[in-house]
Amino acid sequence: MTIVGAISLLLSLVASMVSDAVPDMALRSDQGAVPVYRCDHLTASKINHTTFWLTVESTAENGAEVESFTFDLGNGTEVTVPEGRIAVDYDSPGIYIVTVRLNVKVGEDWVTVTSGDCREEIEATSPPSAQ
Repeated sequence: MTIVGAISLLLSLVASMVSDAVPDMALRSDQGAVPVYRCDHLTASKINHTTFWLTVESTAENGAEVESFTFDLGNGTEVTVPEGRIAVDYDSPGIYIVTVRLNVKVGEDWVTVTSGDCREEIEATSPPSAQ
């Protein structure tokens, strides 16, 4: 066998191995979608001077599940609930930075997720003076 013949044979073998591997790699990438999870948005709706509805919008797909939401109310209090909506009544007027963490189960793993979109500055005010 000449050197050219040996190189040709070697290239044929490599090409055969690559063509056999490519369909297998495609099959592996199609076996499952990548889990997606994120905290999309936090909305604070004022009910009265010191009371607010806090509502979270989130995404969990492809095997990810939001198990609970942890609200940091900005006053030293954290509240964990199974749904993304709570009512909050502040004891005193002031500006509070509220943040939310999602507690997400992905397969057997737990992930904590937050984002700048799940942060809201709210202002609790004093009731107007009676005259």
